[in-house]
Amino acid sequence: YVSITSVYQDMDMSYMRPFYWSNTWAITDKDGAFAIDWLYEGDYLVAVYADGAFEYYQDVWSVEAATPGQVRGGEKTTVNFVLQPRDDGDAVIAGRVISEWEKTPFDIAVVTAKPKDSDAILYTTVTDTLGQFRLTGLPDQGEFIVYAFAGYGVGEYYDNVYDPAQATLVKTN
Repeated sequence: YVSITSVYQDMDMSYMRPFYWSNTWAITDKDGAFAIDWLYEGDYLVAVYADGAFEYYQDVWSVEAATPGQVRGGEKTTVNFVLQPRDDGDAVIAGRVISEWEKTPFDIAVVTAKPKDSDAILYTTVTDTLGQFRLTGLPDQGEFIVYAFAGYGVGEYYDNVYDPAQATLVKTN
């Protein structure tokens, strides 16, 4: 799952919000390739979420350290990732993500787990076609804030809340 977000907001384009500045996403093919050929010229933060791995372009985990990808008219922009899966233990968090409105799985959704006491670590996975997921490589003991989102859905924390402070912590042991 690839997420592309504009880092520049031209105030003259305010009449086009939220569409113009909304998050764009793509799904890679079996070889990890993706293409988006309709982006406006500008600078974009690009992040990739995979089973066990997450990173911003260029090979960093924090948005502050990310390098924006530049889209210039008439040019092809290439961003490449070399993902290193996190493996900090044998614990697993598993479940299912479905659309609250339609009661069916999304084509793909991202599930993340962040340790309760750390903003620097993020465990990630993507759902399968049935909406099922397995977050692996988690420490054997810990408490996690679990969040799920999809390209055309509103993200939620576990258990059905929108505020991380109200999320039910998921424990591994």
